[in-house]
Amino acid sequence: MSDNDQEFLLESGVDSLQVVVDRADVESGNIEPIVTVLRQLLVSPETVRMFMDRVHLAFAGYDEDPRELHQIQDVRVYMSKLDEHFPFWFCFINLHDDMLLVIQLSLCRYTIDEQKGYVIESADLRNFFEKHYMALNWLIEKCGLGEELIERRSKRIDDFFS
Repeated sequence: MSDNDQEFLLESGVDSLQVVVDRADVESGNIEPIVTVLRQLLVSPETVRMFMDRVHLAFAGYDEDPRELHQIQDVRVYMSKLDEHFPFWFCFINLHDDMLLVIQLSLCRYTIDEQKGYVIESADLRNFFEKHYMALNWLIEKCGLGEELIERRSKRIDDFFS
């Protein structure tokens, strides 16, 4: 990426980012197009701050599938692979829709209880929160954006899952 490309998001004038994963990429396991876009969020403290809570993730090509995205094995495998390269969902994902729940359920094993709904395996749940809070903390600290921002965003994440 050239220096000009590194500030593309800031210079583009956009204030949110809609990332659409194509079904063909999910089925082939091709994360590169999405990783390339998501890595642009990490180029500077300004992009991190500007796009916090402003990334929308969507999957194209599943409208006719009656299953929830997290119930589709190809999506689960894809999200696991994507998460290995970009674990910064707690920082960037928009909390006004349910995509963070889809991400969580895609990355964790669960059972369905008629009374309780989705019951996530405790070890997976613990690992999910540990990994993603560590990524959030690391990124904000690396960018020098302050402990207060970590606390505010962590509270928003906690409230989202409550």
